Amino acid sequence: MSGYSLKLIAVITMLIDHVTAVIIPPSHPFYFIGRAIGRLSFPIFCFLLVEGYKHTSNLKKYLLRLLAFAFLSEFPFDFAFYNPLENSSYLYHQNIFFTLLIGLLVLALTGYIKAYFRDKRDELESLGSGQTKLNTISLVENLLKILVLIIGCLMAFILRTDYSYVGILMIWAFYRYRNNRQMLYIWLLMINIMYGYLQVLAVASLFFISQYNGERGKYVNKYIFYGFYPIHLLVLIIFKLLLT
Repeated sequence: MSGYSLKLIAVITMLIDHVTAVIIPPSHPFYFIGRAIGRLSFPIFCFLLVEGYKHTSNLKKYLLRLLAFAFLSEFPFDFAFYNPLENSSYLYHQNIFFTLLIGLLVLALTGYIKAYFRDKRDELESLGSGQTKLNTISLVENLLKILVLIIGCLMAFILRTDYSYVGILMIWAFYRYRNNRQMLYIWLLMINIMYGYLQVLAVASLFFISQYNGERGKYVNKYIFYGFYPIHLLVLIIFKLLLT
């Protein structure tokens, strides 16, 4: 399964989830089904973010792109899921692009720390330094990585981004255990349990992710997928207004 196929699955399941959340009353029997299907989308987006980080040729542009769409999507997000004219709580919940942006910052800083301390270890080894110094370097490196992750989780929690700190932990898990499928399954199960019983169904997304063949697949301009998020929310706002 190519990256393009995974993006389609993520977008379609997200659309089902949002249509359900905005249009269908919670008391309707289809509400649970739609929301359950929607649990598949975010882990796939997290996985694709990690893949994008690994293969991007310009990390700065990647970060700026997420930042731009985070702000572009905030108005549609607020009006689709909240009523800003009557409910001020919308100010305390930010859209998913903010979560992805913070997650990418965590990955970028973690990668920088890893590269910096790798050079330090190489330098110490070339100077014939003892194992104690090398162990100290490794300890400091791991502590800094943990600190970056904690700060990222706190940022998501304080800003109340979609999926909050759970989203950051999920992105981190896909990065940290990308070569250890068993540990990835365990971590994702534990992380999603923290977000509620329904979110546990998100682990099923690993079936599709495990089929990834490492290929980009059909080329589609990246801005089409980015733009789909705010555009489909605007369409849902119109339907919501028509139904009220």
